[in-house]
Amino acid sequence: MYRAISDILVNGVVGMSFFLAILFILCRNSFNPQEKVFGYFLVLNVIFEAIAVISLDWFRVSNNLPGLHLYTLLEFIFILWFSHRNLPILTSKLTRYIFFFGVVFIIDNSILEQNIYTYNSISVTAVKLFTITMSILFFYRVLATKKYSIVEIRPSVYFFTGLFLSGCTSVTWYMYSNKTIELEPILYDQLSILKNSTSFLASLILLTGVFYIIKRKDGDII
Repeated sequence: MYRAISDILVNGVVGMSFFLAILFILCRNSFNPQEKVFGYFLVLNVIFEAIAVISLDWFRVSNNLPGLHLYTLLEFIFILWFSHRNLPILTSKLTRYIFFFGVVFIIDNSILEQNIYTYNSISVTAVKLFTITMSILFFYRVLATKKYSIVEIRPSVYFFTGLFLSGCTSVTWYMYSNKTIELEPILYDQLSILKNSTSFLASLILLTGVFYIIKRKDGDII
């Protein structure tokens, strides 16, 4: 039963990812420049979800972890890009430094520590922690200053909230991924349900942000 529930949640998260990306593509003109960066990130997620499904189900690839290594690198770049557009503290110079050291760290981990055919738990965990940090900085910006337009910034609140929620749950899972697979099947499935439930909730929060953007042009407020 636990496995069936976990599978349903996984399919729900994947389905929501495709729905979000399709909404962005169809309504991209409603997104402002900084919101479009997050929209591109949604499309990136769908592309790699599709690659994973095709490689595993159609071509029966036994190891698609190289794709995860590439996704981790691109995820870091897009989260940094989106954060740069929303956080004044991330100046262009500081963003370039973070970009350089982050890319070097992820590539170094994939070459020297955890090669592309093994699970890159170190770099995945680091990117999730980076995402959590950027989200906290954004929340601080919202609470500490009133010098912004709520209509413009509200979608980013939804987006960072979804990223924060997903990141907080995923970081522990990925950090101990090599140990969780050794758990008893029923305990593993229960933990999977917890993680996938949170991921689905995060997707719903992102969906709220996207709907707000679509409705915003008519003056609707969520």
